[in-house]
Amino acid sequence: MRAPFLLLLTLSLASPAPASAAEVRLTLEEALAEVREKGEGWEIAALRVEESRALRREALSPLLPSLSLGGSGVWNGVTVDIGGSSFRPRYDWDATARLSLTLVDPALYPSYRAAARQTRAAEARAAWIRAELLFEVEQAFFQLAALEEELSIARRAAELRATYVERARALIASELALPIDLARARASQLEAEQLVLDAEGRLGSGADALALLLGRAPDGGLRASFDTTLPPEQPPEAAPEVPPGGRADLRGLKLSLEARRLQIDRRWWSLFPALSLSGQVGLGEPSFTSPDGYSGSITLSLRWTLYDGGATYALLAAERARARIEELELSRATRRAEAEMSRARRDWRLSFAVIGVATEKLEAARQAHEMARARFEAGTADTIEVDEAADALLRAEVDLNRARLRARIARAAYLHQSETGEQSP
Repeated sequence: MRAPFLLLLTLSLASPAPASAAEVRLTLEEALAEVREKGEGWEIAALRVEESRALRREALSPLLPSLSLGGSGVWNGVTVDIGGSSFRPRYDWDATARLSLTLVDPALYPSYRAAARQTRAAEARAAWIRAELLFEVEQAFFQLAALEEELSIARRAAELRATYVERARALIASELALPIDLARARASQLEAEQLVLDAEGRLGSGADALALLLGRAPDGGLRASFDTTLPPEQPPEAAPEVPPGGRADLRGLKLSLEARRLQIDRRWWSLFPALSLSGQVGLGEPSFTSPDGYSGSITLSLRWTLYDGGATYALLAAERARARIEELELSRATRRAEAEMSRARRDWRLSFAVIGVATEKLEAARQAHEMARARFEAGTADTIEVDEAADALLRAEVDLNRARLRARIARAAYLHQSETGEQSP
């Protein structure tokens, strides 16, 4: 999963997005529909399945009759006649048709069944890849919405600091404040403006991250049409029931293991004899061996490899080793999936609880800020007290916004971990 990459990309400091970039707003449903229509990863997953289906058809071809046509033309520099019949004419030509059919080849049947299992495994892997892509789009969308909200919070803080600067100037004129109070207020204003620039840079990075997933040009103008103040959905009391098929990625590993075991069977059956039948008809220039120019033959072939230098047994040992490796990888992936599901559910519950704490923290910060602001306007508090209250309010607003983001991403991760991907691409 590439979730950590998206988190680093969107939360890292970057240069502000160009002012000329036109803002384009998308809802979550529009973003998901766009990645299905234009996303490269979506199409690549479908092509992987198509490739596997083509290999399955190739594995089927030896079990079906084979028909071929051929023809040739020869000019002979020397002619030979025997008893009035041409043994080697000046000009010779022939056309042939050949039909062949494998009657018995025990190794072909497990080979085709293995190819069919690999096709189903490719379909399961493609379903999981697409589910991951949708999760990444949903995650990037919520991150973009949260980054835009952080920019709004930073701008409100900058506007508030600007009012403090004007108020400090008025208090100095009324001889209720000192010049140092104005200097402190101005420094706080500049710091708030720097926070705005930083937020604009992170917003541009978040827009580019979503644009890359959607197959758009990363111009920093993409925006999420979403109300971040809405409360996230509460986590369920009980874990969802996972169908017997399991998650799509685990189902793909199981099918790959079944295909590997069928390859072992194919190695064993290759030690048995194979029987094939072929027929050929031809038409050419009349000759000594074919006075009327027609020819035909039927061939029954038996092939049985009694000794191949130990190659078959060596390949059997290699197949068994690979099967055991895939079995261990499946066991490890199953435990990892269970841990990821447990962690996602725990993160969802924890982040939802954090929202309650952050909400109370924001309410307390607002009350403290209002009291400090009233004292500052009355001239009974200096800029240090009001700056600290404003900083606490800013941090509380950012903390609540990030807590909501974490809850939404945790919910999306939890639902993604329980994704079965039963529908093939």
